[in-house]
Amino acid sequence: GAGKSGITYEDAVTQLGFTSDTLLDEIVAAIAQSDGDAMFKTIEKVVTGGHDARRFATDLLERLRDLIILNSVPSAAEHGLIGQPADRIQTLAEQAGALGNAALSRAADLVSDGITALRGATAPRLHLELLVLTKVMFLTQVQTDKHTVLSVSLL
Repeated sequence: GAGKSGITYEDAVTQLGFTSDTLLDEIVAAIAQSDGDAMFKTIEKVVTGGHDARRFATDLLERLRDLIILNSVPSAAEHGLIGQPADRIQTLAEQAGALGNAALSRAADLVSDGITALRGATAPRLHLELLVLTKVMFLTQVQTDKHTVLSVSLL
């Protein structure tokens, strides 16, 4: 039921089984910073909060899609290409800019593959953690590759 202040955003998200923007913001920030510790802490919140692992991964994939579109088409929100409220657009634009389309696209591929792995999974937490581990390893490699390219270009 509703509390004294009525139904809040968090109440509605919980009741409908969706992932809160807060959790999605946390995981996207952790991905952008290649922060494995923060990624695993977010997964812990997902699992201990009783969220469905597959729903979380699907919501993350939708967020990554929105970020790719917003990064590619800055006026996407004005044209209804992404389904986010106007007060979230600036945050999403910052997230998109922090990652860039290449990293966003790769992250979306990994999450999409992870969703497939979660079908019928008897250990969804394990699959989410493996997905995060794969993402951390990928981002570490990207950072190493960027440094290598920069070093070579300086020569």
